[in-house]
Amino acid sequence: MLFRFGIGSGGDQALFEAIPHWQSRRADYDGSTLSRSDLRLLRSATTVPGVDLVLVTERPQMERLRIVSKLTELGRYSWFLESCEA
Repeated sequence: MLFRFGIGSGGDQALFEAIPHWQSRRADYDGSTLSRSDLRLLRSATTVPGVDLVLVTERPQMERLRIVSKLTELGRYSWFLESCEA
């Protein structure tokens, strides 16, 4: 495996400085839904040029997304294993 550092243009300094403060929680999904006002708040908080927010709120869409993400993950893992054998 080969890794090289690249030189690129800097991004938004405030976003960079926020990285250590980002919080996430890994827990089982309890099945609850967000209120419409929470969804509106989330939408308004994610207005970043060049970034599209897609909120998946319907169960059939969630299931399709789960399946596609698992298949994608498995495909990447298979590629990783093949590259390790080379």
